[in-house]
Amino acid sequence: MSSSASLLRSSSALALISSAEEACEASGVPLPEARAACAELLPLDTPTHDGCVLDYCALGGSRIAVEQAR
Repeated sequence: MSSSASLLRSSSALALISSAEEACEASGVPLPEARAACAELLPLDTPTHDGCVLDYCALGGSRIAVEQAR
């Protein structure tokens, strides 16, 4: 699920998230943590890496996002 917008379920409503920064802020996952997790397998500053970071945060810090980005 690496798209320019992902859906993140919050306790009050379904919110549209359009960036990794927004996804991390909404989920409480530190952005540097997400970037580091995705950098283990993917080159930095590529669309695939950016999508991985967004998904990692949208999934609450789940390593599933990293595995699926491969």
